[in-house]
Amino acid sequence: MLEHKHGGKITSISAIGHETYKRVASWHYVGRVEWSDGTVSERIRIPPYAVCFDHDDSASKEQYARLAQQLDLYLQAEGEWLDKPKHMRDGRLVHWVPKVPEYEVAV
Repeated sequence: MLEHKHGGKITSISAIGHETYKRVASWHYVGRVEWSDGTVSERIRIPPYAVCFDHDDSASKEQYARLAQQLDLYLQAEGEWLDKPKHMRDGRLVHWVPKVPEYEVAV
């Protein structure tokens, strides 16, 4: 089972997408999270760094590997990785440039 870094269980992932802020893109999963306090978030954007799993559980490892592969395929299809990152004036780095400013695809 996949978990959210902030204390919830990720019960489903329905899409992968990206958005840009001041010309710098970030990507995310879209999913359902059951939080430890009993609340539920539907269609919440989940950044990849917030996805956790039990490294000793082979099923969880496989689930995460499939999800990471889907993200990799999405990023290859919807944008371009830069050989040399660009520095923005505000200090952010651009590593990936999307074809369009915002997009989402169902998985």
